[in-house]
Amino acid sequence: MRKVLFFTYDFPYPITSGGKNRAYHMLKYASNDVELHLFSFIRPGFKEVYKEELKKIGVKNSTLFERPAAKKIQILKKVIQKPQQSIFKSLYYSSEIDKKLEDYMRVNEISILHAESFYTGFYLSKQKKDYGIKQIYGSENVEHMLYKEYVENSVSFLQKPLYSYQVKRILMEEKKMSDVADVCLTVSQEDKQKLSRITKTPIKVVDNGIDTKKIQLVKKTLSNKILFVGNFSYFPNIKAIEDFYSEVFLKIPNATLVIVGKDAGLKLSFIDDKRVEIYNFVEDLADVYQSARAFVFPIRFGGGTNFKVLEAMAYGVPLVAFPDKITNIEGISGGDYFPVDTFEEMKNTLISILEGKLDVSGPVLQSRKIVEKNYSWEKIGLNLSKIWQNL
Repeated sequence: MRKVLFFTYDFPYPITSGGKNRAYHMLKYASNDVELHLFSFIRPGFKEVYKEELKKIGVKNSTLFERPAAKKIQILKKVIQKPQQSIFKSLYYSSEIDKKLEDYMRVNEISILHAESFYTGFYLSKQKKDYGIKQIYGSENVEHMLYKEYVENSVSFLQKPLYSYQVKRILMEEKKMSDVADVCLTVSQEDKQKLSRITKTPIKVVDNGIDTKKIQLVKKTLSNKILFVGNFSYFPNIKAIEDFYSEVFLKIPNATLVIVGKDAGLKLSFIDDKRVEIYNFVEDLADVYQSARAFVFPIRFGGGTNFKVLEAMAYGVPLVAFPDKITNIEGISGGDYFPVDTFEEMKNTLISILEGKLDVSGPVLQSRKIVEKNYSWEKIGLNLSKIWQNL
């Protein structure tokens, strides 16, 4: 039986973000015929009982490390102290942790090191390869492209030189970790193409997924609620919903905007608008989707396959989105959701849905079928399991 050490940047329970969702279900559904070990960073509020939840899905042992706080003054200090590396390496890489990792792999006879995300990719190395350890770089985003888009779209002119320097560091680090890996993973074909521009290492696609057994189609509603769900520590979400609010929502009378996601109440500028409902966390998302007339996805940049889009499709909430961030969903076409090219089109489409002028039944049923066929966690877990076994 092969022994896999899965190293992630945030403990994958409870499931409160897309990254934790992905890591949890990958571990759960790819655990057959392997012995799973976990290394993970943890954040404030972590509880020891969470480790028991991972044992239930097949993780033999969890080794945990506290990630340094990412406060602005501390980040600036790290940038000054180590200008030759990105801030992310300063936050996540530690020679002490690396030594513990090597010792652990040797004692436990680990055969595969799976670094899930750029943030733990810093622990991949030629030395480990020389020891006979197979290494996987599990990219959740093509980081240098993501931050390049951030600099171009969200950073002030005066700050651009500093941030652009960080993008260059991220590119160098991302190339190094992908080059040393035996195989790289991406979450979409689009990201695979991007990553292939900087490395010759074989790249496999392991999509994001949905628990299709747990999520059921919601009943049709005649509410006036427009829904967006996302993690607001992820800057493309902040930019997208701020633009949507000013360019679209303010021009739609008699509607309510419902926003759910980590840090939503802290990061958004319009939290005092009485037509906006903001929740940092809800216990049961099914209730939120049940009350929504439409799900809006105004994302302009960023990569991957968005969990919340798949979730909306699985629940059967009509999806209104810019197509350039939807076309990487396997099997989807313009008839399965409501594609728009401009904010003006988005406004008009949402008004038509709210007023009952568009038949949403066909797209809703078809999008559910797409998720069931291509994005169940069982299918994705089997894909990852095959990669581990064949490495």
